[in-house]
Amino acid sequence: RDVAGNRIDRTIDLTVTAPGDLLAPEVMITSPADDAEITQPTAIRGTIRDAALVRWTLSLTPGNTPEAQPIVLAEGTNPVIEGDLATLDPTMMFNGVYVLTLTAVDAEGREASDA
Repeated sequence: RDVAGNRIDRTIDLTVTAPGDLLAPEVMITSPADDAEITQPTAIRGTIRDAALVRWTLSLTPGNTPEAQPIVLAEGTNPVIEGDLATLDPTMMFNGVYVLTLTAVDAEGREASDA
């Protein structure tokens, strides 16, 4: 504060990285299996791991329309080790082929995906 009582607040964003972290995040969809037929609500399980993880996103895209805007099913900022990421409910979807994509980004901007 100055003599007149005026105050200036300033916010600064900082990114802290793990020294020596040279690898992209580890991402893996562990369930359901590739080409699985989903007929009932099913847990999507996976792993997202990185020492400097910033964010991860699990998305769904119609397989016959790869240029379609992905639907975000789940997202987070914390690592997940062989855990439930979301539940896929086929009763809320049209029949067809879909692609699940799990993407993670670390503080260095490195990105990794599993589809």
